[in-house]
Amino acid sequence: MESDQFKSLVEKLEEKESIKKEMLSNDSYIKWLEHFTKEFLDFNHDSWLYSPEEISKEDYENVIKITEFFEIIDEYADNNYIYLKSIPSGGYYTISYNNVLYQIYVIVGQGAVFGCNRVESEEETELDAISYEDIKENKDSERKIFIDEKIQKLSKEVSELIEADIPIEAIENCIKRFKK
Repeated sequence: MESDQFKSLVEKLEEKESIKKEMLSNDSYIKWLEHFTKEFLDFNHDSWLYSPEEISKEDYENVIKITEFFEIIDEYADNNYIYLKSIPSGGYYTISYNNVLYQIYVIVGQGAVFGCNRVESEEETELDAISYEDIKENKDSERKIFIDEKIQKLSKEVSELIEADIPIEAIENCIKRFKK
């Protein structure tokens, strides 16, 4: 019984990864999102949970996939030192595609709700939106390149201090002073 549950879990994880790979292998999902959000500016994966017949089967299946889309963005953001923007009970990333901004969000309560908000107001535009093309190509952000260079420089300095027999506690205390 336990091995069946494990096998089922592994299959679900593999299916989820397969969906994410498919989403990145072509632009069909982002193009669907661009079209769908012209009519439905804000939706989440639960929006049609009890009335899926109100939208097409394809739309319903893609609405549910917003969870995987969020995970793709979250993985890219994590690798590029881009942090979730905080909102009450959750957070969002802003992505850009074809000069349109989308807030892909998660709200956490008794469970997690994933969704998308198409940003229509020019006042809401953000300079730090993540380009969909960068996500698709897994391109390092300018921020990542800058931070990695600085960390590499700091690592070299710390290594030199350790080689000079500077106590690690002294190095840690120095770093902690900057943290305050």
